[in-house]
Amino acid sequence: MRSIFTPLLAVPAILLHSVALAETSVSVPAFALDISSYESYSQLPVSVEVPTASISILSTSQTSTVISLDSFEGALDVRAGGSHMLAYVWATMTLQAALGYQITGIEFSASTYAIRKPPTLPSNAIIDGYGGFATYAWSSAAISDVGASEPLTEQYFVSNFTTPIPVGWNLSNPAGLSNFDLTMEVWSSARSFATYYVMPDEEFGTWHKAYGTTEVYYVDPLLTVYTAALPVPEPGIWTMMGAGLLLIGATRRRYVAQAKGLSHQPGK
Repeated sequence: MRSIFTPLLAVPAILLHSVALAETSVSVPAFALDISSYESYSQLPVSVEVPTASISILSTSQTSTVISLDSFEGALDVRAGGSHMLAYVWATMTLQAALGYQITGIEFSASTYAIRKPPTLPSNAIIDGYGGFATYAWSSAAISDVGASEPLTEQYFVSNFTTPIPVGWNLSNPAGLSNFDLTMEVWSSARSFATYYVMPDEEFGTWHKAYGTTEVYYVDPLLTVYTAALPVPEPGIWTMMGAGLLLIGATRRRYVAQAKGLSHQPGK
């Protein structure tokens, strides 16, 4: 997993955040699976209200269940001016395939965008160095046996975006687990750098600095769990299985009869 501070090595300070743990235990039966538990942990900018740990089912069928990650709404929105702002949501849910179904894969999807506002300067200011902005968004995820812990792998990393861009990942279920934990982290961060300027009527060497603002938003974070019915044996396979069972039964009866006949022979 990429270190969360890799893109921030040149950032001198990170604004303190409030930390909130919002846990809940829910049971959300869908068509082909059951979400037996869900919890989320948020590290948020001070100005952001702590979300409740909640999800809602948008649609469900035998092939897919679309889940709205309500806990993520607003939790990943950040606004930076003169410092680095970081928001983070960690969540885990336990998924159980319904009887006769299997979970084939999981998809996370959202879009993210940024708003950049330049600093307000005096009308006669002479800019000596324009600070600029930085925006980042990334996510990691993994599936594991219930109660186990797996290292999360980075799924996407995007930077320096303004217009909405799609982000997301897909995880397969190669082990064919019918009951497992899904763990995910989603991050967003923003940074505004100082713009330096001088005033023409001031003494030489008198420098001023001002900051613009950078805002990062996540929109429509969704989780789609793909399911499929377990394969049903073809009629021919049932016939072959039946014939095999009959053959086994006949062989066993013949063996028992032979054993009984030997046991009645003189001297046996």
